[in-house]
Amino acid sequence: MQSNRGPAPYLLIGLFVCLSSIAFAQGGNPFLPPQATLHPERDREYDLQHVLLRLKIDEKNRTFAGSVTETLTPLRKVSAIHFDALDSLQVSGVSVSGRQVPFEHSKNSLSVSLPVAVQSRGGLPFTVTIKYSLKPNAKTSSSLNGEYGFHWIDPNKFTPNKRLAFYTQGETEGNRGWVPIYDYPNDKATTETYIEAPASWFIVGNGRLMGIENNTSTHTRTFHWKMTQPHSTYLLSLVGGEMDVVRDTWQGVDLYYCVPKGEGGMIPASFGDTKDMLTFFSNRLGVKYPWPKYAQTCSFDFGGGMENVSATTLGEGSLVERRSGIWPMASLNSHELAHQWFGDLITAKDWGHIWLNEGFATFFEQIYIEHSRGKDAYEREREGAFNAYLGESRRYKRAIVTQYYPNQDAMFDSHTYPKGGLVLHMLRHTLGDDDFFYGLGYYLRKHGYHPVDTNDLIRSFTESVGRNMQPFFDQWVYKPGHPVVDYTWKYDEGNQQVVIEINQSQDTKDGTPIYNIDMPYQFISGSNSVTGTFSFSQAKQTVKLDSKMKPDAVVIDPGHDILMERKVHTYSVSERQAILRAGNSYLDRRAAALGLMLPEDSDENIKAVLEAVQKINNPFLLSEVLNRSNTLARPALRDVLRSITKNSDPDVRTAAINILGRLPKDDSDIKLLRGYVNDT
Repeated sequence: MQSNRGPAPYLLIGLFVCLSSIAFAQGGNPFLPPQATLHPERDREYDLQHVLLRLKIDEKNRTFAGSVTETLTPLRKVSAIHFDALDSLQVSGVSVSGRQVPFEHSKNSLSVSLPVAVQSRGGLPFTVTIKYSLKPNAKTSSSLNGEYGFHWIDPNKFTPNKRLAFYTQGETEGNRGWVPIYDYPNDKATTETYIEAPASWFIVGNGRLMGIENNTSTHTRTFHWKMTQPHSTYLLSLVGGEMDVVRDTWQGVDLYYCVPKGEGGMIPASFGDTKDMLTFFSNRLGVKYPWPKYAQTCSFDFGGGMENVSATTLGEGSLVERRSGIWPMASLNSHELAHQWFGDLITAKDWGHIWLNEGFATFFEQIYIEHSRGKDAYEREREGAFNAYLGESRRYKRAIVTQYYPNQDAMFDSHTYPKGGLVLHMLRHTLGDDDFFYGLGYYLRKHGYHPVDTNDLIRSFTESVGRNMQPFFDQWVYKPGHPVVDYTWKYDEGNQQVVIEINQSQDTKDGTPIYNIDMPYQFISGSNSVTGTFSFSQAKQTVKLDSKMKPDAVVIDPGHDILMERKVHTYSVSERQAILRAGNSYLDRRAAALGLMLPEDSDENIKAVLEAVQKINNPFLLSEVLNRSNTLARPALRDVLRSITKNSDPDVRTAAINILGRLPKDDSDIKLLRGYVNDT
């Protein structure tokens, strides 16, 4: 699940700032008592096996009526079983295997009395059929994306292109608002839906579209969707209304792109990279996309995205046109698609382990950006993720996995999303790509279609690649916080060694550990560099590393692979020059360039640095320096800025043009800029 924040480089930041602010306003750490309470995995009375829905939409009265038939087997001897069902549902009758039985519906729970013949565990499965309807205009509560339960989309004068429609939203506990069901992620069932709606509507459900029956006498048609693979019930969904629908296929999988009527022209720019995502994720994991179809459906009144199984729901506001750029929806779309493996195929069995869904989707969103836009873009995604987590960590810290929280929605924070994704990047860095992705594929194959917890993931790496990752998870996943690191270095000429004084200064009173880190380093000498790692496991530590000559610069964690807060390290001018020449990370090279272009520096110095950045031939770095520097709007730089406007990269050209536009008027610049405006 991902909230809507627009096509920014890192789309989750706004949500986490909002949630963090709420937590801070509540006072203190919301993951500590008294706000936080223990939420163990929910007990089950029965094994739910199949859910069959038959619904008829009453769009005029904003309601529906129908039935749900649930196939199940008791897990222990019980005289009654219970379904989650909000009081806004009006239950008119319940039968067990065709026999009417007593029931009680109150306090958002439906209790169904069982005949003696089906009360014992180990018996044959039986069915419970519940006839019900939804109260017209039933009130719903807000989710991270829109409204929980069954939400009607009503036209209004402020949004003239909005038409009558609806969507459902299940995560975390919203589906009980439109269907009586077992509404918790630690059980899985197959599902089937028959839904009758106006003849002009299209309905998107889970699984394969088995058929559409036209009912000419009632001017309706009935859609039949069927999912033969089990999934958690919060992933059950329906979206309906007048839509523009484009159908396609990928390797035998049906694809649906569905948008509100009249907005079909935005489908190619919004979803044109879906097939590449499907191929990339399937190949990377060695596990093909696991469902018979994939639908991406955009709705009004919806926020970001929700990974309903085989049928992602997205906010209409996320749709883009071609002129918006190259695949602006890639982050949102790849995040939700990744959930079809991590969250849908395997599902966290309780909300305390939700990082297994959301941290993974965040990480796979980032590696899709790496695949489609390169290493530098991947580093920028991780930088944004770290900043989002760091902002929240100023307010509170918690372990990524915890069963102490104020409510399940509170778990959808920046510890779950960006920190979870960054921990997975570190695990990738620790294991190497071959073992990391092979281990994830093993995890998916072994636990597919089942609920999981974090220990299942740890054991999967032990079983598949022979690596005991328990110590890694103990400090990064099961404990709060992160290392806060600073260092200095000097060269010991006599012993030909680089001596590094390195410290961890994080506050450990809240359970944050002193971390055991295999710390990467880089020695830069001229245009050459030497890389390696050293063990770093103390609050204060001296490290001596052999080097036949004094480096021009010493950089720790040169790939920005470690989830750590770096205290301000003041590099000398010569160190910055060395890092700009040969730093491993574009982030370090960007910082070095910006540090070499201070407002008080001369025009000649600024020009020399800008030309040095150009020579690196890295469009991503050049555009970032142009966009972030506040020292480049100088008339003396006109010539170099004009030359940059001829760069083949559109982001670089745009950045240079923007700077030229801030300079005093010049006829040559005006002619140049008009040429770009009129260029067809």
